[in-house]
Amino acid sequence: MILDFAEKNTALLNDFKHGFRVISLTPDDLVELTESVIAFRGDDEERFDAVLEAMEEELKEDTWGFFFSRMSTKETEYGYDCQLDVYHVDAWSCYKLADLTFDALYNLIAQGPGTSFRT
Repeated sequence: MILDFAEKNTALLNDFKHGFRVISLTPDDLVELTESVIAFRGDDEERFDAVLEAMEEELKEDTWGFFFSRMSTKETEYGYDCQLDVYHVDAWSCYKLADLTFDALYNLIAQGPGTSFRT
């Protein structure tokens, strides 16, 4: 899963490598952005409404989670085509993965039987 994410999100990973900072995004932020700046093409507005509803549901269920976005643009003869990718972060899973990684690193370098350095 992690390797698959890396292969499919090279642009996002390059952004992080070059200093991209994650800024939290709420459904209200997206509504404000679309009302003031972005115009939809075709059925994109219906897809946007579905994504907005999914975000609101996810935030209700996941107290540790948050969303952030990445916008990419391409110049066209009539202006710019913009693509806004919205990512969900499950911060609890990230915290537990970091916890497990610290234990594994400690066990790798510790002398004697492996234990957690937090015990």
